[in-house]
Amino acid sequence: MLVFDIPTIASLAVVGSLVFSACSFGAWRHMPEEPCLRDWGIGLAFLFLGALELFLRTPASAAWTIPLGNGLFAIGDSWKLMALRRLMRLPRRHDERWLPLAAFALVAVPCWWYTDIQPSLNARLIWVSLVMGIWYVAYAWTLAQHHDRQLAGWLRLTIAIQLGGLALFLARAWVAPTALVSPDYSKTSSLLIAAPGYYGLLFNIWMSLTMILVITSRMHDRVVETLGFNREILANSPLATAVYRADGQCALVNDAYAQLVETPRAELLQQNFHHLAHWRDAGLFAACTQALNSRQSGRCEFHTTTPSGHQIWLDCRIHPSSILGTTHLLLQFNDLTERKRLEDQLRQMAFHDPLTMLPNRRLLMDRILQAQHGSERQSNHAALLFIDLDKFKQLNDCHGHGIGDKLLVALAQSLSQAVRKSDTVARLGGDEFVVMLENLGASVEQALSHAQDMATVIHQAINRDYRLDGVDYRASASIGIRVFNGTRETPEALLQDADSAMYQSKLNMSMPRFF
Repeated sequence: MLVFDIPTIASLAVVGSLVFSACSFGAWRHMPEEPCLRDWGIGLAFLFLGALELFLRTPASAAWTIPLGNGLFAIGDSWKLMALRRLMRLPRRHDERWLPLAAFALVAVPCWWYTDIQPSLNARLIWVSLVMGIWYVAYAWTLAQHHDRQLAGWLRLTIAIQLGGLALFLARAWVAPTALVSPDYSKTSSLLIAAPGYYGLLFNIWMSLTMILVITSRMHDRVVETLGFNREILANSPLATAVYRADGQCALVNDAYAQLVETPRAELLQQNFHHLAHWRDAGLFAACTQALNSRQSGRCEFHTTTPSGHQIWLDCRIHPSSILGTTHLLLQFNDLTERKRLEDQLRQMAFHDPLTMLPNRRLLMDRILQAQHGSERQSNHAALLFIDLDKFKQLNDCHGHGIGDKLLVALAQSLSQAVRKSDTVARLGGDEFVVMLENLGASVEQALSHAQDMATVIHQAINRDYRLDGVDYRASASIGIRVFNGTRETPEALLQDADSAMYQSKLNMSMPRFF
């Protein structure tokens, strides 16, 4: 029965141990948090070396290779036992690192003695069989410490198989031949001697599958626990968060997001962003689609209107991820409404007068330059009206700056109401205002006429009585006019010309003057 000869058993052991050892190390590289895979790979590597010795054994080398091969098998079994203990999450013993060396000595030394010093195949087989039986008892006891409801049946079957292995090795010890040399495996008794070897091969395959099942079950429990933990974090996070499937269906929203968009969670969970028109209008739908196609995180800043009519600005971070093999989008929303309000306020402060809220000098200069370019393109004229209040300092000295400020605010309102919506009213500072008129006509005469008419209207709007917190005051102002067309002069030069004309008007106490 050649199927039971030593080379056949050894060759199968070499191939099987090598393949499963490589698989264990490969799995450990992808799951470094499971060191049991590394230990199992080391154990199978030593079994590979022991099987290789058995395959290459010759009568000439048997004196030293038999102890070495059996010792390597013992080291491999010790590493497998340590891997099994790690797999079952049993506490590590402080003397565990010496186990491979102790196992090697426990097997190799007696094998050397009964092979070289006092040759006895019977004694060697009995000793090795008893030691192997002890290993299988240790395996069975270790597995019995693991309590997994999902794998309870498999683990009980594995323990029964290990006890069957113990029975095989005890049987081999019982029928071990008394010859001083290797027996003839074609005899009937060779079946019991060779069967434990085949059992060892099948046992390694079975235990590798057991390890895979236990780790897979553990990973599944870890994933379920992590998903539950993440779901709990998302549900209670102050950051507005929503999870959508790749098909657009909402899978999860937290209370923060429901409060932000003023929509009940139950209604949000029924949403599919493929059917949300405001997502398309805001660009959020396109950003989500791009993130799904590129598998890269994205970002979208947009504004929307809540059901109560509030305008809100949102910054959305989009993170594609795979959950249980299905692509999802994790959307995190930051409320930018207050920040946008502050930005608008800062912009207002940078380009507007804080008292009258009219454009300041900086914004006026920009608009003059734009008007110059516009007049040049359209062959049209524009004009600057420089306005300076008369005797404003006396009002401040007599009644205080509070009354003066109220007059400035009232004048700003009067000027804004007197001009067209397309015109610009600005405050340069103090009691100086500027009105810029555009589209006054293609000819100079027409522009001068329109500017004169508008200056008269403004002069009448200013020269009237004001009642300011019980103080009666009659305001008056001097106005200088500068008509322009094109970009031949700088905005500063045009403003200076209008200022000079205003000065002439003030000196002569006359009506508006042209430069």
